[in-house]
Amino acid sequence: FGLLTDSSLLRGYIFYERNEVWFDSAQVLYGVHAPEILGIFRIETNFGKRNGHRPAINALFTLYQTSKWKRFARGELTSLLFLCSINNLDPFDIPGSWAGAFGLCQFIPTSYFLFAVDGDHDGDIDLFSEPDAILSVANYLRIHGYSESEKSRIRAVKSYNPGDKQYPKAVMQ
Repeated sequence: FGLLTDSSLLRGYIFYERNEVWFDSAQVLYGVHAPEILGIFRIETNFGKRNGHRPAINALFTLYQTSKWKRFARGELTSLLFLCSINNLDPFDIPGSWAGAFGLCQFIPTSYFLFAVDGDHDGDIDLFSEPDAILSVANYLRIHGYSESEKSRIRAVKSYNPGDKQYPKAVMQ
């Protein structure tokens, strides 16, 4: 997959060391181990280096214009605008992927409402904040059946990106 280069491993190690307390919390609170969370962060944003280069709202509106994605995009647009409304955010200031996913963990807006948590207990759920993003991924995986068995871990990771059959292998390598 080309993900385990020396520089990638170093970035992952630095990210882990900087956030060890939050990875420990993910283990204690959700039973989720650091390697799967680190793998997701590596693939989704390269540990925060690639959070998206266009406003998430623009990506979702573009998808809305495509009949194949209209229903998905409508729900995500609604969720993104609600998220911005309750948090007093400008929707054009939230960078995202081609599908409107945002943050270090690349949650789509509906996933924010279902799985995001305030990891650092500062009263704000910010998926561009490492503690919130780490614990939100752990919460997501736990809710999707993550447990000690390898089969459950693979299944939970696969749910994070069900369209890519190689995703679990890449995350868990």
